[in-house]
Amino acid sequence: MKDSGIIIENERQKKSVPLPHRQLEQIVHIDPNQIALLVRRPGYSCKPLDPINKSQPILAVRAEAGPVDRSPQHRLLALYIRLFQYFPDKTLVDILVRQHLAAEPIVFAKMLVVGPFVPMNEERLFAVRRQDITKCGDYWCVHCCSHILLAMRLYIFRCCLSCDINIQILFCCIRKTPFNSVAKIMAPKPVSFPNILKMLLFSYTLWWSLAAATECLAGTQDTENFPLYPAIKNNVQFWEKIYGHYSLKQAVIHDSEDLSKVYEVIPLLDRDLPGSRRPNEIAERLAKEKYQAILTRLAQQPPSTAEEKRIAALFTGRNCSQDMARAAQNVRSQCGQKERFLAGVVISGTYMKEIKRILRSYHLPEDLAYLAHVESSFNTRAYSKVGAAGLWQFTRATGKRYMNIDYAVDERLDPIRATYAAAKYLQNSYRSLENWPLALTSYNYGLPGMVRAARELGTYERIFQNYNKGYFKFASKNFYSEFLAALKTAKTLEASGSVKLAPELNCHYLNLPGYVHIKEIAKHFGISAATVKELNPALLSPVVDGEKHIPKGYSLRLPGGNQIKQQIASLSPAVFKSKQRASQYHKVQKGDTVSSIARLHGVSAKSLMQANNLDKSAKLHIRQDLVIPGKKAPTVGDINTGGKRKTVLNLTPDGKPGAGDSAAPPLIASQETTPG
Repeated sequence: MKDSGIIIENERQKKSVPLPHRQLEQIVHIDPNQIALLVRRPGYSCKPLDPINKSQPILAVRAEAGPVDRSPQHRLLALYIRLFQYFPDKTLVDILVRQHLAAEPIVFAKMLVVGPFVPMNEERLFAVRRQDITKCGDYWCVHCCSHILLAMRLYIFRCCLSCDINIQILFCCIRKTPFNSVAKIMAPKPVSFPNILKMLLFSYTLWWSLAAATECLAGTQDTENFPLYPAIKNNVQFWEKIYGHYSLKQAVIHDSEDLSKVYEVIPLLDRDLPGSRRPNEIAERLAKEKYQAILTRLAQQPPSTAEEKRIAALFTGRNCSQDMARAAQNVRSQCGQKERFLAGVVISGTYMKEIKRILRSYHLPEDLAYLAHVESSFNTRAYSKVGAAGLWQFTRATGKRYMNIDYAVDERLDPIRATYAAAKYLQNSYRSLENWPLALTSYNYGLPGMVRAARELGTYERIFQNYNKGYFKFASKNFYSEFLAALKTAKTLEASGSVKLAPELNCHYLNLPGYVHIKEIAKHFGISAATVKELNPALLSPVVDGEKHIPKGYSLRLPGGNQIKQQIASLSPAVFKSKQRASQYHKVQKGDTVSSIARLHGVSAKSLMQANNLDKSAKLHIRQDLVIPGKKAPTVGDINTGGKRKTVLNLTPDGKPGAGDSAAPPLIASQETTPG
C-alpha cells in the first residue's frame, strides 16, 4: 500500500484510520465513489521474523463502514448486503476508492478477495498473508479458500488501490459460518493482447457466475439479524407448511407445545359458502376431542388399535405416559393459509419496494417488511378480534402514539403511513432489547413484557423454552417462528417466477393546506370519490360520504402521471376551508348508555363508538359530548323527539360552538411531496 502515515510499532498496537466518510450518517445513501473501506484495527501487523518462512500475517484487517463514532448497534457491516444494493450494475466503475490499509509500504495493483462477513462490533479478523502475494503478471485465476460455506450471495465490483493501475476487480463471497479466509493480492501486470483476452474471459466467467447467483438472492435470509435457533426449528417448519402447503379448506390437528406432532389434517368446507362457519367449527371441535380422548387412554394403557399405535409412535422416551397425559391438554387446531398467503404475496408487490425504503431510512433490516405477511397477509382492511387494524395490525391505543386516529381518518388503514409507525415501534423495541428475535416477539407480546422476560431469562431461546408468565402463550411464543416461516415462504414464491406480483405503487402526494371536501378533489382531478378512497384507505366513511372534510395537513395520495402533477399545481386555494365541518353532539345524561343513545338518534351502536373513539371497556360520563355520526348539525337548542327531549349542540371539533364552514384565507398551492 502507499504510505498511509500509520506506523505499526508492535503486533498488539491498534490504530484507527480516519476516512472521508466518518461523519456520514447514512452510508447506504451516498454516492458509491465516496465510500471507502475502513481498516479500523490494523493490529497484529509485523514484519516477518523469518525471511524464508513468509507465512506470518503482514496485515490483519477488520472491515468496517462508518460512521465509526456511533454506538456498535447503529453501525453497518462492511460487507452487509445493503452496502452494495445501490452500486452500479456495471463493473467498469471504481466502487471502493481511497482504500487505506496500514501495512508495509507495498503497492498492490490488483486484489482478489474471498472475504468474511465481519460484524463491526466483534473482534474477528481476517489475515492477508505474504505467502498469498504474487507478482506473476500472468496470474488471473480466481483464488479459492478452503472451508467456505457460501450464503449464495455474490457481488462483483472493482477496487482501486492506487492511481496508476488498470482495471481492478474484487470478487467477494459473503459467508454464513466462520472460516479461515485469505486474500490473493496481485501486482501490476503489463497490458498485452494475450492478457486482454484472459481478462475478457475472466470477466465473461464472472458475469455468468453472477447471473447464476442472482437466482438465489431472492431466497436468501438475513441470518445475522434473524437466526434460526435449533429450539424453534420444528415450529418454523410447521408454519412453513401452514403458509405454503395446507389449504384454507384444511385444518391441522396438532400439539400446541410440540409442533412436530401432527395428529391429523381434516377437510373443511369452503369459507365463502354461506353457513360454512358453524359446520367447520364443529368439525374442528370434534377432531380435537377425538385426539384428547385417544391421548388420555394412551396415558393409562397400551395402544390397541392401529390409530392409537400411530399416535403412540409420536412419543418416545421414558416418560411417554406423562407426556401423553400432558399432550391431551395441548391439542390444537390450525387452519391452512396457503391461498391467503399467496394472495398476500401478490398484493405485496404494490407496497414492498416503498416499505423496504422506509425501513432502510430508519436503519432497520429490509426483511422486516415480510412481518406484514404474518400480521395481515398484506390485507390493508384487516381487523382482528381485539380491534387491531390494517397492514401492521396496530391496536387503537398503540396506534394513537404514532398515527392520527379519529372520526375522519384512521392511518392504521394506510399501508404507507402505518409502515412509518411500525418502523418507529420496531426501532424503539430493538434499542430496548438489542436483539431482533426479542424485538419481533415484543410486536405481539408488548415491549414492557418482553423487557421483563429478557431481564429474567436473558436469551431468546431460554425465553422460548421456559417463559410462561402473563399472556406469553401460543401466539407470542410462535410469533418469531411465524416470521421466519413467512420470510422464507414469501421469498421462495417471489423467486420462483410463478407468481405475478401486483404493480408497484405509482402516485403523487398532496399535502393539504386546509380542509377540503372529497367531491372537490374528485372534481378537480377528474377521478371518482371511490378512487380517492382506494388510494387513501385511511379516509373513513364520514369523509367518503361527505359528512366530514379531508383533514388539514393530510398527505393525500393521487394517481401518478404528468397530468395529475400539472393539476396539483393548478389547484385553487379557494377549495380549502379553514375549519372542519361541524357534527351533531349528544350531551350524556344520567342513565344514558351507548345503545340507548344510538337508538335515540337512529344510528348503530358500532358507528357511535367509532365516531367517538370508544371501545367496549369505555365508560360514559355525565355531560360528556358524543358525536352523532351521519347527522347534519342543527341549530343550537332542544329538539322534541316524541316525548323525550335530546340536547344537541352545533360544535366544532374543539368542542366550541361554531357556525359551519368558512373559506380559508389565500394559501400557497400545495406541491407534490413524499409523506413522512
